[in-house]
Amino acid sequence: MWDLQRFSKSTAIICEDGTELTYGELDTLQRRCVLFVHQERRLVFLIADNSLDSIILYISCIQNKIPIMLLEHSIRSSEIKGIIKAYHPSYIWAPNDYETIHNYLDYGVFRGYKLMISEENEKAATINPKLALLLLTSGSTGSKKCVRISYKNIEVNQNSIVKALEITQQDRAMIMLPICYSYGLSVVNSNLSVGATLLLPKTKLFGKEFWNFFDRNNGTSICGVPYTYEVLLKTGFISMKLKHLRLITQAGGKLEEKWQRQLLQYSQTNQVDIALMYGQTEATARMSTFFLNRFPEKINSVGKTIEGGEFRIEKPDQSGIGEVIYLGENVSMGYADEISDLSMEDENGQKLYTGDMGYLDAEGFLYLIGRKKRIAKIHGYRINLMELEQLLEKKSGVNVICIENMEKIIVCILKQSDYESVLSACNLLNIDSRLLNIRVVKQIPRNSAGKVLYETLRKEICVTNCY
Repeated sequence: MWDLQRFSKSTAIICEDGTELTYGELDTLQRRCVLFVHQERRLVFLIADNSLDSIILYISCIQNKIPIMLLEHSIRSSEIKGIIKAYHPSYIWAPNDYETIHNYLDYGVFRGYKLMISEENEKAATINPKLALLLLTSGSTGSKKCVRISYKNIEVNQNSIVKALEITQQDRAMIMLPICYSYGLSVVNSNLSVGATLLLPKTKLFGKEFWNFFDRNNGTSICGVPYTYEVLLKTGFISMKLKHLRLITQAGGKLEEKWQRQLLQYSQTNQVDIALMYGQTEATARMSTFFLNRFPEKINSVGKTIEGGEFRIEKPDQSGIGEVIYLGENVSMGYADEISDLSMEDENGQKLYTGDMGYLDAEGFLYLIGRKKRIAKIHGYRINLMELEQLLEKKSGVNVICIENMEKIIVCILKQSDYESVLSACNLLNIDSRLLNIRVVKQIPRNSAGKVLYETLRKEICVTNCY
């Protein structure tokens, strides 16, 4: 997958604690890891915490054709029990302080990780030889799916990203997102493929030490989801001087236009590329790239497809709006609900129904208008919740999240002081008051990838005021 020896003398990884590895040293360590897992094509779970050890273990599995599922370090014990029951991994790599899992025996230790082996290892199922990786979607509906990703999917997508973002061996990319999700993992894959350097922080994103580490090591690129940049821009990022920064990437959802414009301002002042990207786990990460600073007149677009990809609009209406279909070799093999599914061949045929609604302009730039399934039907009215959020934010200047119940759309805000502004925006838009409730909530729950957890919000909502 990656020619680690080709770049053997180049720096592969720099950690905030001062630890550095060359590609040659990285190759030696990943070869050591595979000695623990001595039965080929047996499923491995990796409870990943974005540490150096996590990345070494991930690389080892991919390099040695060992199928692997990546799981969040913060995963609840009840949740992991359910995933184990469904997929019966032969091995589990977990941090040394992770509690021993029932029916698994401590088997070995690699640096900060321990290997647990199933007591029923001999019953492992057959796994398709093309299957490389299992990732749980970072979706916001509360119903995660397990995506089957092939070695070919990874290779094609990383090569397309390298070309689209013009990544070279001289780049030094900050790993700012969980590697157990496709966006963060795609940063690792694409930079490894060209012999670039990964910067592994330990301090929090919004602290001074984080940026000192980035700047001290000549960091060239950062990545984030919409929430990342909303917070950064609110806390003074616009005035930061990062001497080697050349590229800012954003994916994982739509970034509000006002934040796009602030990033555009930063780009123009500091000669930095701003790449807004569109992707899904089912596409092994990326489907399109849009350089905001190169096409400012196309603001709010997600751009054109990566090399080798194609967008089509399914059943467009009179405005050209329909479901976005993506075609490309990076489309995953399909889903797996249980261990028996790991033997299946490709179900998708390089075609992905994204579930997103959008249209293509005359020059082939894609614009998204919302999720197909985020359409609420209230009292006979069909309401696009994402479009409603955008309209209310534009009129009020307040970030809102809209969810639905059986009778009304609930407009969630974080501050009581914003109530009147949002109410005025509703009135300006002539929205029937019978359709809406405005509610102040304690927080907007998000997953580690920064996506809003709509189902969780619906369950945990705390009402302090409404009309």
